Amino acid sequence: MGLFSKITGSSIDSIKFAEYVIANYGGGMGGHQTNERTYRRECERLKKECLVNNSESFNQRIYLLLHAGSKIVPTNEREMYLKIDCYYRAGASGHPFLIKLIPDFFTLYPNTTRKNFLLPILAQAYCGEKMHTESLAVYSDIFQRLPGHSFYIADAANVLVLMREPIKAMEMLESKKKTHYYTQKGYIALSGEVFKKNLYRKWIDRAILQTSAAIVKERDLQNYEWILTVVPDICPKSFGGYMRMKNQKTKNFSKLVEKCNKLNRNITYTDKYDDMSLRWKKLLDDEKRKHEISATKK
Repeated sequence: MGLFSKITGSSIDSIKFAEYVIANYGGGMGGHQTNERTYRRECERLKKECLVNNSESFNQRIYLLLHAGSKIVPTNEREMYLKIDCYYRAGASGHPFLIKLIPDFFTLYPNTTRKNFLLPILAQAYCGEKMHTESLAVYSDIFQRLPGHSFYIADAANVLVLMREPIKAMEMLESKKKTHYYTQKGYIALSGEVFKKNLYRKWIDRAILQTSAAIVKERDLQNYEWILTVVPDICPKSFGGYMRMKNQKTKNFSKLVEKCNKLNRNITYTDKYDDMSLRWKKLLDDEKRKHEISATKK
């Protein structure tokens, strides 16, 4: 029994209903604004249905978007794009639908002007479904189409981190520093807007700090897994416990270091990435502080 087996049918116009749902529940820039009572009543009915068929924690907005997407049987490019838009706005819940719909969309409409927008959505959907190889393949296509837009490069680096390949992610990011996009003055957005600041360099530098933290974490995780395998009798019960022991420099950690050294395993090794990892944490703390100050002023 899937989600949509619980959803009852309706005779309302599926296209206009989807536009209404996106406009009122989609977030960001919605569809056609309308206060049509029929669609408003249908949404209220579906909200009640959501509470009956799901736990109270299930997001009613997501339920409406998934329902709206499921009702559309597209007959042209605009309608299929609207169906995709419903699932896109549903977040992670829409990923299983997007990884099927978007490739079909490209097959049916190979000359679409929407490809630059849909490819990143497809890459994110693949990543969300843990289809990391497929996600990287899409990002590779994006790099060829949009070589000067580094936030996609940062996203691809994150996929490699999720695959526990942070060193490869760092190598990719470092290679982008050698391009003219990194050294140029200013930045041109996809919208055509021109910025004086080089946002390409800003995003690459940020991703490098973030990936440095991932490298340090992966090193710690590999050390923990080694300890768990080789000397399980003195290994903490969890990786979190191991990290607390390490960060607090407890007596038990000192004993663990001594034991590992005797077995030719250096679990206190540090390099440049440790310093960069600290810079990443400081950057996050500073951004959080600025956000809190900004929130109090409103």
